[in-house]
Amino acid sequence: MVINMPPTYSQNKSSVSLNYRESKSLFISLFTALENACKYGDKSKPVKLLHSLHGEYEKLEIVNSTINMDKEYADELISREKSKWNDDF
Repeated sequence: MVINMPPTYSQNKSSVSLNYRESKSLFISLFTALENACKYGDKSKPVKLLHSLHGEYEKLEIVNSTINMDKEYADELISREKSKWNDDF
């Protein structure tokens, strides 16, 4: 039985301010990472987005459980995904 669990989000407040370009880049990176975690991760385990403060630094983590796949499938998956972004693959 496959259970699709929604991503969870945890945040600590900070005073960081991003300009438009930084915000857009962060959004695209996070969206892509979450999409891949949900698409290729273990469907029965939650995907977590964690935000923590470490002094003047902030840390964003996406935590998910990976699925076991054989090397041939993993290599094919990596090549297919890379080909979306690079003509050399």
